[in-house]
Amino acid sequence: MAKGFKQDVSPDAGPKTEQQSAAKLDVQEDTNSGGNKGFRLTDHQLAEIDLFRESVSRFDPRAQLILFGSAARGTAFAFSDLDIAVVSDCFVGMSWAQRTLKLKSFRRRGSIVSPIGISIGERSYTYPSVLRAVRNGIDI
Repeated sequence: MAKGFKQDVSPDAGPKTEQQSAAKLDVQEDTNSGGNKGFRLTDHQLAEIDLFRESVSRFDPRAQLILFGSAARGTAFAFSDLDIAVVSDCFVGMSWAQRTLKLKSFRRRGSIVSPIGISIGERSYTYPSVLRAVRNGIDI
């Protein structure tokens, strides 16, 4: 879990239930990461996360979703996009283009979710931006 964040969900493994929704994400003040004191995801952003998570769970119920970027750092604006890494072994053997098309099919028209797909094995050796997402993101 990223420094400066708290997540009021059960620490159990596996996909989150509706009761363990992203609505539980809060940001605490963290002067080291530049987080905004009192920042909280908007209802619109939380709804987008829930809709995307629900769609991904039909593709792979065991997929791990990681919120990263400005929303995870606490520096997002109300209309910032939501960078989400989807970690699933269903991506093994798929090109980046195929993964992108698959993930975009889970978004509704006009969605603010910007997903990337990586396999479980790629979490440790892929592109630097993906490594930062996995290391510094928030498991949602």
